[in-house]
Amino acid sequence: MDRPSETVDAPSEAVDAEAPSALAVTRADGRTGYRKGAETRERLISSAQDAIHELGFNRASSREVARRSGVTFGVIQHHFGTYEAVLLAAVQREGMYLQTLLASAEITGTTTEERLESVVELVWGYVSRPENLVYMEIHTNLMRDPSTSEEALRLLREGRAQIEELWLDVMRKAFDQQEEDPVLRRILFATMRGLAISVWMSQGELDYIEERRIFVEAIAPFFERAATRSGVGAGPGE
Repeated sequence: MDRPSETVDAPSEAVDAEAPSALAVTRADGRTGYRKGAETRERLISSAQDAIHELGFNRASSREVARRSGVTFGVIQHHFGTYEAVLLAAVQREGMYLQTLLASAEITGTTTEERLESVVELVWGYVSRPENLVYMEIHTNLMRDPSTSEEALRLLREGRAQIEELWLDVMRKAFDQQEEDPVLRRILFATMRGLAISVWMSQGELDYIEERRIFVEAIAPFFERAATRSGVGAGPGE
């Protein structure tokens, strides 16, 4: 297993077959080489996500990522330097995906329960994705690994804070509140993450549709009480 912060050593005779050629870089549009490099980086990130999802964090490695991508070790070193940097790029990709998702997300419904159901399905659609399960594995393992660099730890903390802020904004808008109950938010996310992990452990045999419906019915009254305590209505249209 690779230490995430260690550089990826390439055999001295390895040739970076993916590095842009001088001809590509000097073509008329000047962008061919950069485009090829970006495509390679994205392929390496996807291979890392696939390897972790299929093999688990501890069995995935830079060698496995290189094998799945069809490149040499030197290509990973050329584009990222360390395996840790590949993992951080996967974390960053998930954050960018969430920003795009929430930018176009719509919370529907006129009652608290209907809007809560809309929020729950939005959260479920995000946390149950294989990429998000991989994100949780990467985040958990890097935060606990004593060899993780301080810069990586800082980026992980900042990224997590940004994700929490994005979801906090969704919760405020969904229930028309300037302040929301952090306990209810934590319960909602912890429950959806737990169900998502259960789906992964059951190899997709369960979908938990009925469980999500019951969860919404059970927790909706608490959201209504929180709205009452904050001195605002239960939400838009109520």
